[in-house]
Amino acid sequence: IAPASLEVFNGELRRSQLSQRLDKPQLILTANSLLSLTYRYSAKELPAILDDYLTELPGGEEWGR
Repeated sequence: IAPASLEVFNGELRRSQLSQRLDKPQLILTANSLLSLTYRYSAKELPAILDDYLTELPGGEEWGR
């Protein structure tokens, strides 16, 4: 959380504030999904698959640009 607290909202949130805003069950589900992709796709395919996945996340519309 510490490094992210500097990047999110231009560092305006403290660690505890950022932690309170996280949907921890959703965060764990997303992390597990990303990890699962590493087992399903080859190293050659994975970058494009990750880009597609990340664009589907909230706020990810800009990722693929």
